[in-house]
Amino acid sequence: MIWAERAVHYVRTTKSMLSDNRDADRAAAIRDVDAARREGMTRSGAAPAGWQHALKAEVSAYEDARAGNCLEMAKVAFVYLAAQGVTPLEVAWLTPRAAINVRLTGTATQTDVDPDHAFVIIGRKSTALERRNRFGGEIDVPPVDSWDFGAVICDPWSKRCYLAQRLAMESEMINRVSGGATTLSSDPRLEEGAAWTA
Repeated sequence: MIWAERAVHYVRTTKSMLSDNRDADRAAAIRDVDAARREGMTRSGAAPAGWQHALKAEVSAYEDARAGNCLEMAKVAFVYLAAQGVTPLEVAWLTPRAAINVRLTGTATQTDVDPDHAFVIIGRKSTALERRNRFGGEIDVPPVDSWDFGAVICDPWSKRCYLAQRLAMESEMINRVSGGATTLSSDPRLEEGAAWTA
């Protein structure tokens, strides 16, 4: 849990990153997340060969702009943790299984929402089958109840860290909003004991 807390502190305090889709951040200052994403793509494309170098270059744009939403902040945390030698490690996100319109109820106004959210998973060991399937990039992550005890969620956007078992409760809440149609995917992933060379 300590590494997750350090990563949240790194992203939100050391790098002073703010989001344009979080009310508490918007009140502090508006940051141009779209411009940071464009610059991230440019830097990633100009990086030396290999996904680690491309990701590190992309992340440098978010850090320089001090801007990013949940996915960008998760990538910054991933690179920070990888550089500290923390493994296994992956960026994961919840998304709809199909393109559906959903309504977030219980608010003053009802609005269409896209129930997606990204974060970092620390300490989840993968199976041999999962590693073979990952060769092509993004994969669906197995259900939380099959993960190793002690896996941790690091969520810099919401400034929270918690044991992975709590993710089941978080997912249940999101499934209420999405009609039960969410899935958990991940990419990139640094396997247990793998070296971070960027």
